[in-house]
Amino acid sequence: MSKKYKLILLIIFILISFCKKEINQQNKDAEYQVNFIIQRDSFSKNITQSYRTTKSVFEIMLDLKKQNQIDFKYTGEGDNIFITEIHQIQNEGFGKQKKNWLYFVNGELAQKGVSQLIIDNNAEILWCFITWEEKEQCINKNNGGKNDKKY
Repeated sequence: MSKKYKLILLIIFILISFCKKEINQQNKDAEYQVNFIIQRDSFSKNITQSYRTTKSVFEIMLDLKKQNQIDFKYTGEGDNIFITEIHQIQNEGFGKQKKNWLYFVNGELAQKGVSQLIIDNNAEILWCFITWEEKEQCINKNNGGKNDKKY
């Protein structure tokens, strides 16, 4: 390879590296708020946390657990994390009358698992201990289904 091509490749590499650093710096500088809510019958807990980097819902939950803000248990690993218990209240399993923890992001029932859904801007994460049929009541009771971003 000639010196000319090596020089061009080096310049391209430097420009790409510079652009990546600039984008990463912008992401670090941008702060966003996460409002984390847990609800069960008459129990409710609301926590607001600020972040500068993108995080999955599971990573946010781990942060809050380390700060003794929430307590939860889970099974699985990687992309297959499943929340089984929050604040010593376990999922009841399958069945119409069984209550389980469901989570919503910005008023929308989450379509991804907690380790797959990435939060990168202001968001409300809501956990409700409800039956499947009650899911609409949980959304309406909290924010009327207002959305900043669909998930």
